[in-house]
Amino acid sequence: MPRRGENIYKRKDGRWEGRYKFGYDDAGKARYRSVYAKTYQEVREKLQKLKSTVVDYVPSGKRTVGELFNEWLIAVKLKVKMSTYACYQVKINKHILPVFGGLAYEKLTVSSIHEFIESKLKKGLSAKYVSDIIIVFKSMAKYVSSYK
Repeated sequence: MPRRGENIYKRKDGRWEGRYKFGYDDAGKARYRSVYAKTYQEVREKLQKLKSTVVDYVPSGKRTVGELFNEWLIAVKLKVKMSTYACYQVKINKHILPVFGGLAYEKLTVSSIHEFIESKLKKGLSAKYVSDIIIVFKSMAKYVSSYK
């Protein structure tokens, strides 16, 4: 039996269809593709293979925070709405890269991030906006740590 949110349906011709989002058109509208199979389980397996992306590298200590953010943006582009992607780009380019862009990822410290947070709050940015910047930072760090 199909579960909610999986986008797997039984067609009139007896086959199962699974839909997945693969990008956005120029107007920001989601674009979908479909996979077909004879059984629900086969479609589910096909969708899991398509949704998982495999990256076959391990980031070294010589990679900069800027390089990793650019890589993360490419990876996340197809998974989020166009407006969310644009917000990520603004936060990264305006706030994070000027401070940490040239720094090697391995040299990033908790104290440097705390100083960054305090400086943004002192400049008058709201706590919510600073929190959103940190969430973007954490997402990139999670992306990097998942491929180590």
